[in-house]
Amino acid sequence: MGAPIVRVQRIKQILTENLVPDRAPFGTVFVCRDTQQVWIAVRSEEVLNLSDVLEGKNVLASKPAKHGRDGKDGVSIKGDRGERGEASTVAGPAGRNGIDGARGAVGLQGLKGDKGDPSTVAGPDTAAVLAAARAEIATIRGEFADLKFIVNAIHEVTTQADQYIAYLKAKVANRKL
Repeated sequence: MGAPIVRVQRIKQILTENLVPDRAPFGTVFVCRDTQQVWIAVRSEEVLNLSDVLEGKNVLASKPAKHGRDGKDGVSIKGDRGERGEASTVAGPAGRNGIDGARGAVGLQGLKGDKGDPSTVAGPDTAAVLAAARAEIATIRGEFADLKFIVNAIHEVTTQADQYIAYLKAKVANRKL
């Protein structure tokens, strides 16, 4: 039999190809999001580019780039407070009087005014309003009756269609071929 098949132990997504490590546990697969390249750790725990291996290219040259050693920890960039600067000598634009200044508190309610004169405009005639409302109700009832008639007609057509379909099915079932 041939060589054993590599069993993938874990798949890791990496943002950029330069983050692929030199060595990893056997069977670990790295997928680079930026280049869509796939890297796999072999038995020697070296990480190789899977596309290069499958194409028969020089696999030793397809190892990920070596990373440099980490730099020293940086010293805090926060320094001492500087001296106070001098006042500006550049003249700014002239100020204006405020248009919407601060408003004071709401005042107290005033005294109740004198009673006004009775109105001379006649109000609606109750008999006319009642007659208009009754006419509108009669119109709505007539429209409702028309709608009820249409709904009943649709229901009857549907019922007759169902009966006709049942009749046709029975006729086909009794027919001898």
